[in-house]
Amino acid sequence: MRPPRRPRLCSTVCGLAKTAGCTLPDGAIRVRLTARTLHNFDRALSLEWLETNGLGSFACGTVIGANTRRYHGLLVLAQHPPVGRVLLLSSLEEQLLVGSEAVDLSCHVYVDVLHPSGWRNLVAFSTDPWPTWVFAGEGWRLRKEVVLPHGVQATVILYTLEEARHPLTLVVRPLIAGRGYHSLRQATPDAVTGLYSEPGRMTTIMDGRVPCVLLAPGAETFTDGLWYYRFRYPVEQERGLEHLEDLFSPGIFRWLLVPGASVHLVASGEELDLAPAVVLAAERERREALMSAGGRDDVGRRLVRAADQFVCRRCVDGKLRPTIVAGYPWFVDWGRDALISMPGLFLATGRLAEARELLEMYLGHLHRGLIPNCFTEDGSWACYNSVDAVLWLFVGVREYLAASRDRAFVAAVYPVLTEAIRWLRDGTDFGIAGDEDGLLRAGSPTTQLTWMDAQVGGVPVTPRWHKPVEVEALWFNALRTMEYLAAGRGHATDE
Repeated sequence: MRPPRRPRLCSTVCGLAKTAGCTLPDGAIRVRLTARTLHNFDRALSLEWLETNGLGSFACGTVIGANTRRYHGLLVLAQHPPVGRVLLLSSLEEQLLVGSEAVDLSCHVYVDVLHPSGWRNLVAFSTDPWPTWVFAGEGWRLRKEVVLPHGVQATVILYTLEEARHPLTLVVRPLIAGRGYHSLRQATPDAVTGLYSEPGRMTTIMDGRVPCVLLAPGAETFTDGLWYYRFRYPVEQERGLEHLEDLFSPGIFRWLLVPGASVHLVASGEELDLAPAVVLAAERERREALMSAGGRDDVGRRLVRAADQFVCRRCVDGKLRPTIVAGYPWFVDWGRDALISMPGLFLATGRLAEARELLEMYLGHLHRGLIPNCFTEDGSWACYNSVDAVLWLFVGVREYLAASRDRAFVAAVYPVLTEAIRWLRDGTDFGIAGDEDGLLRAGSPTTQLTWMDAQVGGVPVTPRWHKPVEVEALWFNALRTMEYLAAGRGHATDE
C-alpha cells in the first residue's frame, strides 16, 4: 500500500468575511468591522471574538462588548491546563470623562434594559493581531486591545488615547464572576470570601476559589464592593437554560490619560511579574512568525493563525504536551477530535514535532486498546468511552509517517499499536471486540461510543451500538495501516 500524501493547506476563499460585514482589502480575509455593522445592534450582538493562550485559558465575547453567553468573559482560566476552567473576570464597566460628560464605552444586557450604550461610540473592531476596538467622539479617539499572551495565564487589556485635545480620565470598573465556567453566579452574603486592595491592585476571592488578581499600574484605586444584578444572557435563554447572573465589582480604577499615552489592566489568577510592553511585542512577533507557515497566500496565513487558537498544552507526567481543544467555549481536548484535526493543524503547517508529541501523549494513555475519549475537568482521570478514538490514532500515525518519514518513531510505537489491535480484536471494555465476520462490534443499547454521543436521562438520543458504518471503515483502515507498517519492518502481514 502507498502511504498517503502529505496534506496541503487549503487556500479557498469563503464568503464568511463578507457575511460578517468585514472588509476584504486586496482579496484578503481581514475581520475589520466598521461603524455601519457595529451600530446595527442585533447584527453586532451576534458576532463573536475569541482569544486563547495555548494553555486552555481563553477570553471571548461579542464585538460590542455585551456578553450573551455564560461562557463569555475576559479571563476564563484553566487551572490544570487545559481543564479546570473558572471564569474570573466577566466584563468591565468603562467610561471616558470628556469635559463634563461621562462617555460610555461598555455595554451590558440586563433582564429588562440595555445599559450602558457604549456600542454607539464604537467606530471600528478588528482581530488583527488581536481583538481591538476603537471608540471615537468629537475631538477624541481611544483604542482598546485584549490579549492573552501565549503561555501566560493572564489577560492584558490595553487602552491608548490616540487623539484628544487635552488629557482625559478613563474609569474602569471590573465585574467578577469567580465561578466554574459552566455555572452562573448569584449574589449571596457569603459569596465574597476575600477582598484586598492597594494602589493599582485589587484581589477578589469568590467562594474560596482561585483569586481574581487585577493589576492597574498608575491607576487611582477605589474599593467599594458592589453587586450588579440580573445580567441576561440571550443565547442561554434561547437554548432554554438558566440565563440570569449577578456579578461582583470590587471597585474602580481611574487613570489620567494624556494624548498618545497607553495604560493597561492585567487580570490573572495569581500575582504575576509581567512587563506588558515586552510580552505584547513578543506575542505580536510570535503571531507574525506563525502566519509564515501559510506561505504567500494571505488567506492560508490567516487560517494558520486562527487554527493555532485551538492548539494548547496538557500536563502529562509533569511536562506540558501539545493537544488540541475540540471547540470553544465549552469543550476541552477530546481524543477523537484532536486526532482528526492533527493533519490540518500540525502536519499541513509543518509542526511535525508537535504532531509527534500529540501522538506520543495519546499512545501513553492507551488502556486495554483504547485511548481517552475525553478528560475530566480537574484533569485527574480520563474517560475511555469511545470505539473510534483509538482508530483515529492509527490514521494519525500513518499521516504523520507520510509527512515526516520518521521511521524511528514508527519503530518505537509499532509494538504498542500491535497490542492495541489485539485488544480490539480479542475484546476490551464496552463490549468492543472483533466479530466472526471480521468487523468490529461495540457497545449496547445503553452506551454511546461514537461521535453521536448525546444522552437524555441516560438513554442515547441516537443509538449507534453494534457496527456503525464509519467505525468499520476506520477498523479496516487500522488493519491496512498495520499491514503497511508490518511490511515496512519485514514482518509477516498476517501476524
